[in-house]
Amino acid sequence: MSSGFRWEDDYKDSRWIQGANHLFAVNDQFPRITSGSIPVGVTSVKYAISLKDCWPFLVSTDAMVNQLKKGA
Repeated sequence: MSSGFRWEDDYKDSRWIQGANHLFAVNDQFPRITSGSIPVGVTSVKYAISLKDCWPFLVSTDAMVNQLKKGA
């Protein structure tokens, strides 16, 4: 939705190609901004994360499934 996709639009003449999927473990070391790290009074924050800095947090589908099972 944030990229402009709307269900009511007609996309039948558009072609879509699914690229590779990657899963990342978002933990305390992952490059991110959290609501707790933003001081009161700061609003409308936008940021971008460099994909190359995410690679150290890459996890396999099996590792993700195992982690989800642990939390269930």
